[in-house]
Amino acid sequence: MNALTDPLAALNVSPAISFSGVSKQYLPSGGGHAVAALKDIDLQIRTGAILGIAGASGAGKTTFLDLITARTLPTSGNIAVGASKASFVPQTIDLRAARTVLENILLPLDNHNLPQWQGTSRARNLLERLGLTDIETRFPRELSAGERQKVAIVRALVTEPDLLLLDEPFSVLDQESTAEVVTLLDEINRSNGTTIAVASRSPATLKDLAHDLVVLERGRIAEQGPAFDVLTQPSSEATRALVGSAFSASLPDFLRTRLTAEPCRNGQAIVRLTFVGEAATTPVITRLARDLGLDANILLGSAETVRGRLYGVLIVGVASGEPYLTAALDHFAEAGLRTDVIGYLEG
Repeated sequence: MNALTDPLAALNVSPAISFSGVSKQYLPSGGGHAVAALKDIDLQIRTGAILGIAGASGAGKTTFLDLITARTLPTSGNIAVGASKASFVPQTIDLRAARTVLENILLPLDNHNLPQWQGTSRARNLLERLGLTDIETRFPRELSAGERQKVAIVRALVTEPDLLLLDEPFSVLDQESTAEVVTLLDEINRSNGTTIAVASRSPATLKDLAHDLVVLERGRIAEQGPAFDVLTQPSSEATRALVGSAFSASLPDFLRTRLTAEPCRNGQAIVRLTFVGEAATTPVITRLARDLGLDANILLGSAETVRGRLYGVLIVGVASGEPYLTAALDHFAEAGLRTDVIGYLEG
């Protein structure tokens, strides 16, 4: 990621949150040895950035957010939080059963010196942006799980926080509602400069939202960096397992088990082609046949976008004999594709 794809990358901004050597242990209620929830965490969340926190269940995501909000304290290490006004959306939604949706949303404003009409205007604007214009007089028991989740997000945003933390906000949302929430959070980040940290089991759910991504595995940081790089070029097994096939077209077993490490007579080289940005729309296979008279057998492929950047993977088979293979690889490289020969198949 660079200044063209992430405006924050070009700015020298101090971190909104800093973890230095942070560990957290819990003592089991029945006694016994302490259980480590987080271990030796060193991490900075940039002011005005959106951080995705990914990891399997039990990886430490909720503990990470709880430490930021001081709902729990670290066993060791230091945490610095620069934001003056924070909001948190936990996994368990705690709407007041005896209050309407609008009353629930306005509760955080009780301690703010804000005219009631202004708070109501904010709440209704946010509800409208999430497609909830007709529910403000309903009670929580009358809402679906997805509607309750979106109301909790609106309640967290109505105070216009500097820092917004969300724990698994998409877990009960359908695809359309997830897209609405992602769009709203992105707009809030852009317009208000709100720093946002979002925890999710799946990195793929964060692909259109996060600037940066950290992957937790058993309480440790398995990988961290710009979201595009982490998703499209994962360096850890933990990330590859979480991402699955969404960003890396994988050969089915019946082909993978037939691969050999050396070229076969009259066989094919199996090549993974990685497309980024404009290169993803280049007709490289057509040009290979037209310009060089070489054929490529398309085995499978996938395409995704990460914060608007197109990314695709295509796995093809080309003649493994020379000079055909070298000519094909040079052709792909000249088109701006990353190439990787992953093995060979017999003809």
